[in-house]
Amino acid sequence: EMSASLVGSEMCIRDSRCVVVLKGHRTIVAGPQGEVFCNTTGNPGLSRGGSGDILAGMTAAFLGQGLDPLYAAVCAVWLHGAAADRCAARLGQYGMLPHDILYDLGTIFVNSGR
Repeated sequence: EMSASLVGSEMCIRDSRCVVVLKGHRTIVAGPQGEVFCNTTGNPGLSRGGSGDILAGMTAAFLGQGLDPLYAAVCAVWLHGAAADRCAARLGQYGMLPHDILYDLGTIFVNSGR
């Protein structure tokens, strides 16, 4: 399913020279030079409305700090999933809401000295 979406998006990605995030069970980040990253973090708790808004905000924050667009997206996707995994361990996949992820994202930053 996700690979078919990626194949269908390939020409658009290459022609527009943009970065595409295909959010799903294993979110894929694709870059304009043919780079493809498959994320291994995250869980079904991210399927709630609003979790994509958190991801978009994280990506924008990394871009605002000067990260290359591809790596801003890759970092945001991985951290978003990692925070969601911690959140699910704390609250359960069905009990977590998008804003709950922010606590666990902060914990990840504190634990890494950021």
